[in-house]
Amino acid sequence: MRRKTRVVVTAIIGYFFGAVAAHACGGGKVIYQDDFKTLDPAWNAPDNVTAVNGAMSAKLVANVGLTMISQANLYTQPSIEICATYKLISGLGTANDSAGAAAVFWASGSTNFTQVEILPAAGTAKSSALIDNKWSTKVPPRSVAAESTAVGGTNDLDVVINGGRVQATVNGKPAVYVIGTPPASSWMVGLYFESPSSTATEWQVLNYQVREGP
Repeated sequence: MRRKTRVVVTAIIGYFFGAVAAHACGGGKVIYQDDFKTLDPAWNAPDNVTAVNGAMSAKLVANVGLTMISQANLYTQPSIEICATYKLISGLGTANDSAGAAAVFWASGSTNFTQVEILPAAGTAKSSALIDNKWSTKVPPRSVAAESTAVGGTNDLDVVINGGRVQATVNGKPAVYVIGTPPASSWMVGLYFESPSSTATEWQVLNYQVREGP
């Protein structure tokens, strides 16, 4: 995990609006969803994050990471599926220093969570954990042939969590498999964005759902 200036935002109120999914996300009951027609106050987002016309936009200066943890729901279900569609607008970076976007889960607070991240310039996906505000690698970057690697491309990231086992796919193809320990009681979900060290980046999220898992 690169050393970056990191901003963590924890959502405090709100709910997610029903919407038609941008891509297929399993058949489980929808329990958390955002259509991004407006910026839901549940994200408690900073000024560099906006939402309009079905897209959340996060604009990052070079060499930063932004985490947003939503407290809109607390999860106790043994099986959960998180689906998000990410679009890279600018600031791709290089294979060795790529812009990144992730689905966050197992969050007990702003300094304790696990995530699965896509890195388009490298065409890879990985998993990291922030435990007591210290980053560690769960799964190192792995190539994903189906991943879009171009500016303007979209990637569907689906994360299926069954107990302590996590299977992530990108555009329907296997990406990373994670074994970990979820919080003992309930946990939260969220989003993460990262810019390369040498260039600003803009990410969009076109769809975000949490469903009961298979």
